[in-house]
Amino acid sequence: MAFQTAYRAIATSQILLDTAGNNISNVQTAGYSRQRVDINSVSNGGYIQRYKPQEVTAGGGVEAKRVTRVRDQFLDARYRMQNAEDSKYAAILSGLGDLENVVDQVSSDGLLAEIAKFKKALDPMLENPPSNDMAMVVRNAAQKVASLLNTYAQHIENVRNQQIYDLQNVHIDTNFNSTVQNIAALNKQINEEIAHGNTPNELLDERDMLFDKLSGLANVRIEITPKWLSSSLKVENVAVTIVDEKTNTTIDLIKNDIYNTLSVVKNSDGTVRVNVNSAFGNEDLALPPHYGNNITPFLTGGTIGGALDVINGTGAEFVNSTPENANTFRGTLYYKGMIDTFAANFALALNDINHYNPNEEMPRSFKVSSQMLPDGITPNTEYDASDLFYDPQLDSSDSAYDSVKWDDTVDAYANEPRPLFSTIDGSAVVTAANIRISQAWLDDPMYLTVTQPGDQSEGENIGRMIVAIERGLKFYREGDSSSYPAEIFSGTFEEYFTGVNATLGLDVSLYTNYSATSKQVMTTLFTARESVSGVNLDEEGVALMAYQKSYNAAVRFFTVLDEAVNKIINEMGLAGR
Repeated sequence: MAFQTAYRAIATSQILLDTAGNNISNVQTAGYSRQRVDINSVSNGGYIQRYKPQEVTAGGGVEAKRVTRVRDQFLDARYRMQNAEDSKYAAILSGLGDLENVVDQVSSDGLLAEIAKFKKALDPMLENPPSNDMAMVVRNAAQKVASLLNTYAQHIENVRNQQIYDLQNVHIDTNFNSTVQNIAALNKQINEEIAHGNTPNELLDERDMLFDKLSGLANVRIEITPKWLSSSLKVENVAVTIVDEKTNTTIDLIKNDIYNTLSVVKNSDGTVRVNVNSAFGNEDLALPPHYGNNITPFLTGGTIGGALDVINGTGAEFVNSTPENANTFRGTLYYKGMIDTFAANFALALNDINHYNPNEEMPRSFKVSSQMLPDGITPNTEYDASDLFYDPQLDSSDSAYDSVKWDDTVDAYANEPRPLFSTIDGSAVVTAANIRISQAWLDDPMYLTVTQPGDQSEGENIGRMIVAIERGLKFYREGDSSSYPAEIFSGTFEEYFTGVNATLGLDVSLYTNYSATSKQVMTTLFTARESVSGVNLDEEGVALMAYQKSYNAAVRFFTVLDEAVNKIINEMGLAGR
């Protein structure tokens, strides 16, 4: 029995030394958790002790029960929750940073500069009679404004498309789906190892790293509970769910070795949704029926949640869907809507001003024959051949023109649409992507209405355009106050676009602060977790010396027993031989 006690002491000390050496050798291994040996004393008591006389007995020594990892589950849970928040802010900042590069007015000669050039080109036409050269300068300046708006729209769309691509192919297909698949495979392997009596610490470390990675992609919760295979054998029951704390909604993701995957689908309104491909059946998702397998509203954290905000965020101004599903984050759709609103209101304002004689006033010098005027209307006897709008055919005595009616000529002529801007695709709504100089203005620079009938001075209509640019107006979505009565902004074009830049700058600054705070908390939690699970070389060095002394003492105990046995066998009982 004494020899068994010495043997156990040597064996246990050897395991302690091996474990310390394993910790030291893995000090640089990513995800490695410090291991320790669980030891306990061995009793020599038992059932048979009840049937023998009571006597003083010593213990049976020490034994190693198992090698376990040193982990703090509470710190792990806190770290993963913070990881979801930090990753979300990082994804948002990435998208907003790309948008900031698009509409930057500081380091690039942007839209504000082109608007100023357009106004500057209009100024000479106030005092001087319009010439073809000056009209071409104005048209070219306007064309640059339209082209720059086209460029902004294209770049915003590029940012959006890149975000969608990354969401689908990187964040979900490559990272998320492969991670849940690997976790499910590890769950099965770990349980098989445990069932065969092994301690799969390295597999558990690998799975914990995957848990950390998954928590950075989405707002997940991990629960590990015992699962009894028999009265004496238990394995792990692993459940991973997507959890939305706001709505208290949970969606099953992994159950032991069964797992769900995600996929991205584009909606008709330009947004995207994330569907869950359930291996458990959609009835197990516990979502309202109208959601189907769409879990987009519940992906509120991690890189996926941040990417969805950037992609689907319309702000409060451009919400199309029901309030339940609306994403009011100021993402790509919000800034696209703001640029589109600028383009629509800019085109509408100048088109309205260029609309010839919108009040249906009679031209000042307009000669027609008396027979073509309605009763009570005195014919205009003044004749001004230089009048831009004079049509000599209307004063012709030729019978071919006698059938021309007042409603067909003067009324229509006095209320003539003369749009300076139109759309590339022919649609009725002007956007930043489709705004262009109208074909009529491209064909004729003098299509610009310099003076309206009834104006007191030459070039007065140009003054109206300058006033519209300087004094501003009310901005409505799509320039349509009847369909969208909510006023988005009131002010000048310069103030509007400066406001867009300022809003984007504030968003970037706000989420930069959020991210910095989140990273600081992450660092604190990581340090706390490493202090528990990480390998400290100083501690392991001290442990090695202690284990070495324990081993040496156990060996010495063995030597003492050997000497005692030798004494009993070889030296006792010699008298009388």
